[in-house]
This record gives sequence, structure tokens and C-alpha cells, in this order.
Amino acid sequence: MTAADLLDTSRLPGPGEPLLVAVSGGMDSVALAHCLHRAGLSIVLGHVHHGLRESADDDEALVRDLARELGCRFETARLDLSKTPGTSLQAEARDGRYAALATMADEAGAPGIVTAHHADDQAETVLINLARGAGPQGLGGMDVISVVPGRPDLKLYRPLLERTRAEIEAFARTHGLRWVEDPSNEDLSYRRNAVRGRLLPVLHEIFGAGASRAIARSARLLRDYENTELAPMSDKLLESARQPLEPTFLRRDGFLLLEDELAQLEPVWRQRVLLQALEDAGLEAPRDEQTAIALGALLESQPGRHLEFPNGSVWREREGLALVRAAEALLPTGPRVVLPGEEGLSYGRLTFRSQSASYYYEPELWCVTVPATDACVIRRWKDGDRVALKQGTAKVKDLLTEARVPCHVRSDYPVVEQGGEVVWVPYVRASWMPEDRKRETSWVRLSALLD
Repeated sequence: MTAADLLDTSRLPGPGEPLLVAVSGGMDSVALAHCLHRAGLSIVLGHVHHGLRESADDDEALVRDLARELGCRFETARLDLSKTPGTSLQAEARDGRYAALATMADEAGAPGIVTAHHADDQAETVLINLARGAGPQGLGGMDVISVVPGRPDLKLYRPLLERTRAEIEAFARTHGLRWVEDPSNEDLSYRRNAVRGRLLPVLHEIFGAGASRAIARSARLLRDYENTELAPMSDKLLESARQPLEPTFLRRDGFLLLEDELAQLEPVWRQRVLLQALEDAGLEAPRDEQTAIALGALLESQPGRHLEFPNGSVWREREGLALVRAAEALLPTGPRVVLPGEEGLSYGRLTFRSQSASYYYEPELWCVTVPATDACVIRRWKDGDRVALKQGTAKVKDLLTEARVPCHVRSDYPVVEQGGEVVWVPYVRASWMPEDRKRETSWVRLSALLD
């Protein structure tokens, strides 16, 4: 078998653009590098040193020698895998590998990364997703062209996806290629290795050597249907249901899903739209049935309920669900004194300013006047905070609800405190000032201006 027989270059960039080839040193990636080189493409070999086994240094040396043999540039990176709690070592290594390869591609000016995924890898992916109860997207497996995880601007090419491992090995042996074997592939405690070492051989025994290719072909047909029919319809339904978040004093990336629009969808489409919304909002959450069910339950709950994810949250609002990305801390050093004299204190989109005043100004939503006796402190409101009224007091919590402040920003809402009492909830309510106090002559006027 020749390189032209093995490699599908029809969907790769032209010869003038460099491509970063992910080469581990194993048979598949070494064969891929040779095929791309023989096809006359400009390539850079990228190797990621995981540091997980003793032979890792030898793997790196082999790929370095391969780059020298092919006369192309070589890039390498070493990972420091700390085994983050709640994350498998394989998942952490995969994420770190893609991040490192993306950096190499940027440095090489490459528009994409090429990997050696093949039909047997595709069959393994489909079988694993089938056992997990995946829908059309999961059963469609990998695509010949997709994007690098976390880098939607960077293409991920898999030109060997229609070829089997046996075909790749035949090419490698015919051309006397040198590669390394990864002993961890024999560890059947890993699910993918167990599928490869136990399940696929049984399928090949029952259905013949073409079973992997047949599964990969079914995945391609389903993926084509997904891309041409299901995905466009899902995009259309999501677009109808989403609207921008209401502007508030906080800077929040995200959008709102309207309950009325979601209620009109069949359950299967509603689940799909909810999961796609998570992806569009950039929230790191499993795209599985459990997540869809949790989002559906949130939609049936009362305003104020929410689900937390590693980099954001989903809140039940009156109109539907708000998907918001996490923001930087508004007051990283805690409460801040704004009186006397600190100018331009930022709190989200609010800029607090103070200036001396010789008489009392009636409060407005954006400003308030307080006696120049004690320093004022700006902080987040907390449970139990109250504002003085002409008769009695009102809970800050109730005032925020009455003002229809969106649930996803309430916990961060600021208050101004003086002398241990809340004197102002910006854009909501100022505390009541007795008439005899208004006759004082030394005041400070506080303003909170939206940018």
C-alpha cells in the first residue's frame, strides 16, 4: 500500500500552508507523518512528553530523529500532570496534550493540527458512546474535520479516519518504518483499552475483519445526517429561544433561554437545545442525559434556583434560564472604603465616586447624600441586611426581588454601609433620612455611574 492509497488529502489545506502533525512515536502517527511528507505537504512534527512512563524520553528522541529524517521542523512540550481531583489522569493528559499542540500550532503559524485517528479508533469511540447511551452526536463519532477542544479557531484534521489499523500497519511494515509501542495500551483497566483488546476482537471474529470499517461507515452516515439535518434545525430552535441577558451593573457573558419558546418543543428537541446552549455559552458541563434532565428540572423550579458548573452557572429567572460565565471577583480585597475621597472605585460596570456637598440632595437611583461623619463602605449585600424606611425597615433581599433584579446577579449586588447600617442599595433604594438630620451642613454625595 502506498501513501496515496492510505491518505485522504482532499480535505487538507494546500501544500503552501504548514500543518502541525501530532506524533507520539507510535505506529499510527509515524505512518501519518511519512504519508503527509510523501504527499508534498509542509509539516511540523509536534510531540507532547507526558512524563508518565520511563520510555517517554526515548519516544521524544524517536520523533526528533523522524523530523530530522524528513527534513522538517520539530516542536516538543512537557506536561506536568497533577491529577486534578475529580478528573481522570487520561482526561487531564488529553486536555493538556491538545493545549500544548495548539500552542505549537500557533508558534508554527499552522491553521490546524493533524492526528492519526483511524477507523478502529472510530469504532472504539462509537461503541463507548453507545454503551453510555449517546444520541446522534455521540454515535456519529469523530469527524474528519473538527476543531481543537478549547480552540474553535484551530482546525483538527483526521485524514486516516476511513483506514483501519491493519492497513496502516501494512504500510508501516512495507516501508520499514520505525516506531515505539506504548505498554500502557495493554492495560485493560482503561475502558478504551478494554474495548480495543476484548470487545473489538470478538466483533471481528463474528462479523469479520471489516467490522471496524463498517462501524466507522455507520458513524459517518449518521454524522452526515447530523450535520446536514439535525444540527441546522437545532441551531434554528436555539436561536428562537435565546435572547441577550438584560444589561446590569455586572459584566456577564451569556444569554437567556426563554421558557415560552422551550415549552413549545418536544422533549427530545428541548433536551438537545438545552445541551447545545451550554456549549454555545462556553460552560464546562457534561453533554449527557443527566445534565439535560437537571436543566429540565431547573426550568420547572422557582426563580433563584441554579446549577453551578466549573466556569459558570445556569439560573432560573422569571422568563427562563440564564446561562452565564463566571466573572472575576468584583471586590477581590473585600469591602472597600469610598469615603472620604477615593475616586473611581469600580464594581463591575458601576463606578463609585464621592464629592463634598454643603447641603442635602434628595436621593435618586444613581446617587445618594450621606452625612460626612463616618466612612462609607461598599460591599456585597448579605442576608439580614435592611434599609431604613419612614416607618420600619425593609429587607435588602426583598427590595432586590421587588426591583426585578435578575437572579444571577443578586448575590453580587452592592450596598453602601455607613456606621454599621445600610444607607443605599444603588439603583434600588436609599435609606430614609429624618428631617432634622437634613439640616446638617457637612455632606458627601455618592454616585454610582454605569459605564
